[in-house]
Amino acid sequence: MNYLKKFFRGLLEEMFVNMTNRLCVQLRLFCIAGAGISIIMTVLNMIKAEYRLGLETGISAVFCIVIYLYTKKTGRYLAGSLCMAFILLGMFTLYVVGGLVEGFAALWFCLFPFICFFILQMKPAILFSGIGLSVLIALLWTPLQHTLPPVYTQNFLLRFPFLYVGNFVFSLALNGFYVYTYGRLLQLNQKFEYLSNQDGLTKLSNRIYLEQYKQNLLEKGSAELHALMLDVDFFKQYNDTYGHMAGDEVLKSVAGVILRLSAGSESIAVRYGGEEFLVLLQEAGKEEAAAFAEKLLHEIHNLKIPHVAGDGYVSVSIGISSRKVTSEEQFMNLLNEADKALYCAKQSGRNCVSGKLV
Repeated sequence: MNYLKKFFRGLLEEMFVNMTNRLCVQLRLFCIAGAGISIIMTVLNMIKAEYRLGLETGISAVFCIVIYLYTKKTGRYLAGSLCMAFILLGMFTLYVVGGLVEGFAALWFCLFPFICFFILQMKPAILFSGIGLSVLIALLWTPLQHTLPPVYTQNFLLRFPFLYVGNFVFSLALNGFYVYTYGRLLQLNQKFEYLSNQDGLTKLSNRIYLEQYKQNLLEKGSAELHALMLDVDFFKQYNDTYGHMAGDEVLKSVAGVILRLSAGSESIAVRYGGEEFLVLLQEAGKEEAAAFAEKLLHEIHNLKIPHVAGDGYVSVSIGISSRKVTSEEQFMNLLNEADKALYCAKQSGRNCVSGKLV
């Protein structure tokens, strides 16, 4: 039981959390359900001496298992779905032509549109449902009707296609509603993820996203990182002089410069805490990282935001360090080195860059 819970939880997480192809996951779910139902039906048919029907349901179970294993291994959802649609169309057609179990097996044909919409996109599902309807009409309302066994009543032959069409309309409406709600769920999930990883004031990334970045980085292996730790000079004095609302505007202005300069580069910018910011540069040379730090320093000072301290304008101090990161310990050492370099920059008079790139 615990295995089944873990198995289906994994499938649902792929669909809703990891954003794996929804239809691929649904095809795999259908294969599991189809294999289970087919195995049960095979056993029951054999017990009732319905050997032909038992053979057909047994073959369908094998097909479901094979398609499940194929899509799980290759991820080629479309090929698996098209194969499943053709197999089901052929199998359901045999049920109608064979008139098995006094004609009741033919009712499985009405499920064909629902299955198509479950495992295919909208247009292919409509196409295959139309093909199924054409096969049904050809068998029931043309001279081919004489090839059918006598188990079907005239009333059944007249109503069966309308039952199929009714299920098609229901499946189309249900699929449209499902696709819309699933799309909205994805949008809301992406928005929630974005907001949870973003600092509300500065729109930079927050410490939660930094932790995710670190984990993703370590999973990929080693990487050369340059860390820039920034701190707004005399920020407490600025708040005391101009007020906290003005202080918030300063933080947003500084963050705007960081975002503008780091846009398009292999970097992340984080509000590390209070008036402190962190920029991590990846796939950058030492000279490029040093030039980036100097440009940040001058661009922020050139905002010309008045301040009673320093040289009359808001400025920042920057500590910089570099390291090849292969473990969490090395990642934390990189940040600690940048923090120590920032302290040195403040001790050296502020509005400067301190630290070395090794």
